[in-house]
Amino acid sequence: MNPRGSDEVRRIHLGWLIRLRWGALIGQVLLIAAVRRLLHLPIPLLPLGLVMAAEAATNLLARRRLRSERDLGQRWLVGLLTLDLLLLSTLLYFTGGPQNPFSFLYLVHISLAAIVLPPRRSWALVALALACSGVLFLFNVPLPPPDNLDHSQHGSRAEHEAHLAHREHTLHLQGMWVAFGVAAGFIVYILHRLVGELRTREEQLRSAQEASLRQERLASLVTLAAGAAHELATPLSSIAVVARELQRELELRSTEPRWLDDVSAIRQEVGRCRTILGRLSSDAGQPGGEAPTEAPLAALAQGALEGLPGRHRVQVTLEPADATLYVPLNTLAQALRNLLDNALAASAPAQHVRLGVTATPTELTLTVEDDGAGMEQEVLARATEPFFSTKPTGQGMGLGLFLVRRVAEQLGGELSLGPKPPHGTLARLRLPLSGPHALCRLVTPAPEAPHHD
Repeated sequence: MNPRGSDEVRRIHLGWLIRLRWGALIGQVLLIAAVRRLLHLPIPLLPLGLVMAAEAATNLLARRRLRSERDLGQRWLVGLLTLDLLLLSTLLYFTGGPQNPFSFLYLVHISLAAIVLPPRRSWALVALALACSGVLFLFNVPLPPPDNLDHSQHGSRAEHEAHLAHREHTLHLQGMWVAFGVAAGFIVYILHRLVGELRTREEQLRSAQEASLRQERLASLVTLAAGAAHELATPLSSIAVVARELQRELELRSTEPRWLDDVSAIRQEVGRCRTILGRLSSDAGQPGGEAPTEAPLAALAQGALEGLPGRHRVQVTLEPADATLYVPLNTLAQALRNLLDNALAASAPAQHVRLGVTATPTELTLTVEDDGAGMEQEVLARATEPFFSTKPTGQGMGLGLFLVRRVAEQLGGELSLGPKPPHGTLARLRLPLSGPHALCRLVTPAPEAPHHD
């Protein structure tokens, strides 16, 4: 694992350790209150309060360091777990030592160490826990008898001591049962949460790696398209120049109109090749760079339908029909063409596709609806990813919707895909026409000057 990844894992571990320490602190306060009020054991509150204050202070410090330091290393995890073992031992020292059933909680700290620390340091903490537990057998403050114990009910000292021993044994067994539940709950909880956090992070890393790989493939495709356009632009320019000169010569000397028609056809095809080369960069993922121009809504729809197979199946609605926009016409028309091409491919040959272009003073909305089978949720979630396609191999590179999304983002808008009841798909492209970030706008005709007779 790389250093950056290791630091992120340590941050996850330290964050969860801080949360667990807060939970443990709350549990200790509640447990001490229950022992005092329900069992009436006169445990020393001052030293226990100082220990819990130390836990809270170190937790606040660890939380501050987690937010401020970039590289935490292992020192905070090791330090906090070591301190927790010492503080737990201090709590047990003042509450009966090994007779305290909550000495079982050493296992929680050992489990945490095994999860978040390398083996050598985990074994070191195991040795420390064993040493602390062993010292408690020699040095501890025994728990005093309950305040409410009635000595008058027992006729002899032996009976009193037997009753006290039986009560202590019962309390110890009950406490062990509670401690076992607490320890088991902590271990299962932290294991599931940490494993879940790490699994989520691994999925995020995998998604980032896949996105990086797609971007690399896209960059390679852009480079290939740019190189092809560059290489073909020069001979096409030469052909265009020669054809124009030849047309001029023929207009001056020739009496054969068919020769002029042939030369004119050559010039038209050269122009068409230049247009195709211009679209090649757009199809490869490089749609930016076109200057906005004024164009009516009808020109936008016409540009989207130009050269589109199956254009006769597209029903166009313009609202308002006479509106004029200030937009990058060719880029936007290419985006619409991609949406229409997908909709036509998803529809049966006899079905129509509806194109709606609606302009308001604040927003341009372009909608494409089809009556096909629709997309499943998994496909909708990935439809705008580059190189994702449900078409058979060789019938698409999976860049159409990705490019539409890029155009939308470059123009400050958004692309949304969703089901169209009862069946089909609705693609909606929204672009702002007003506001500080709007790159397109609605051209408002100047009012006519009043006419005076």
